[in-house]
Amino acid sequence: MWLGPVPDRPYSPDYTHSVFRGWYDFGGGSFADMGHYSMWTVCDAWDLDVPAWAEGYGSKGCRTLNFATGGFTNDFSFPLAACMKLHYNAKGTRGPIDVYWYDGGMRPPVIPEWKKIKS
Repeated sequence: MWLGPVPDRPYSPDYTHSVFRGWYDFGGGSFADMGHYSMWTVCDAWDLDVPAWAEGYGSKGCRTLNFATGGFTNDFSFPLAACMKLHYNAKGTRGPIDVYWYDGGMRPPVIPEWKKIKS
């Protein structure tokens, strides 16, 4: 009964507490978990509704096996870090706008002009 509508599996403490949101069967990752709170003021200020399109990039899973490292296909959980670009079409007097979401340690690229200010 603890599984709800997802396929049957044995219990694991990895499915509990806050980490359940990262599993495909139990949540929607950090964007689905925190995005609606974090993006509220942006959407409200710019009168954004539904994005015309979106694209995303996530961190890759790596492991070491028999002293060799390599990537693996992650088909069970959301990436530990991600970047998403949401494009909104023009609306009213506002032109088109792109909104970016970064999480899990991913950061936007440093603007060259900012590097000059820091030096």
